[in-house]
Amino acid sequence: MHSHVCQTGTGYSRLLKLVPVVALGVFLAACQTTPYTGRSQMVFTSEANDVALGARASKEVLSTERAETGTARAKRVEAIGKKIAAVADRPNFQWEFHTIRKDVLNAFCLPGGKVFVYTGMLDFVGKDDDQLAAIMGHEIAHAIARHGAERASQAQATSIGLSVLSQATGMKPSVQKGASALAELGILLPYNRLQETEADHIGVILAAKAGYDPRAAVRLWEKMEKVGGPSGPAFLSTHPLSAQRITDLEKVMPEAMKYYEAARK
Repeated sequence: MHSHVCQTGTGYSRLLKLVPVVALGVFLAACQTTPYTGRSQMVFTSEANDVALGARASKEVLSTERAETGTARAKRVEAIGKKIAAVADRPNFQWEFHTIRKDVLNAFCLPGGKVFVYTGMLDFVGKDDDQLAAIMGHEIAHAIARHGAERASQAQATSIGLSVLSQATGMKPSVQKGASALAELGILLPYNRLQETEADHIGVILAAKAGYDPRAAVRLWEKMEKVGGPSGPAFLSTHPLSAQRITDLEKVMPEAMKYYEAARK
C-alpha cells in the first residue's frame, strides 16, 4: 500500500521543519503520485511546463548533434517509440523519437516526450527489438513520471531548507558548504537512484503493454554488467549498479508479464 502523503524523505522532513508555514503549504500542494508505482512526489511545475521546456531543449540538442532520419534504424526507433507512447497515456505530450549518429552507449528523454537514442546503443542491442523497447520504455517512463521536474523541485526545496537553516543558526559559510555536500549525498543522489529504479519498473510495464517481452530488460542489464556500468560505491552513483538493477527488475517481472500476456492476447 502506498501513502498519498507527500514523501520527501527524512532529510527533507528535518529541513522542512525550518521552512515557513506558507512555503510548507506550497510543498504539500505540489504533491502528486507516479504512475504504476504510486509513489508520492513533490513537483512544483505543470505538465505544460514540461512540454515547453522539452521542446526548447530538443531544439538545442538537434542543433549540436547529428540526427539520423529516413534510415531503417531511425524508422525502427520511431516505430517502437510510438508503440510505447501509445500506451503511456500522455496525449498532451509532444512525442518525438530521434536517432543520434554517435557511437555512444546512451539514450535519454527530455521532459514532455522528446526521446533520443544513440546509434551506439542500437549497435549494442543489435536486432533485439525487445531490448530496444526496454531502453525506450525506461526513457519514456522518466517523462511520464516527471522525474526531471521532480528533481528540480527537490533541488529547490533543499536550497530553501539550507538557506533557512543557515539564517536560523548563523551557519558559517564553510559549515554551509559541508551541509550542502551532505544534502547532495544524503538526499539528491538517493532520489536520483530511486528515479532510475522507478523508471526501470515503469519502463518494463510500458514495453510489456506495447507487446514487447519485458524479460529482455534483464538480458540487457546482464549485457551492460559485462561491459561495465557505473563504477565506484553505489551510494556515490546517480544510477544503481547493474547487478542491483537486475535484482530489482526480477522483482517486478511477474507484474510486467501480466501486461505482456494481456497484450499478446
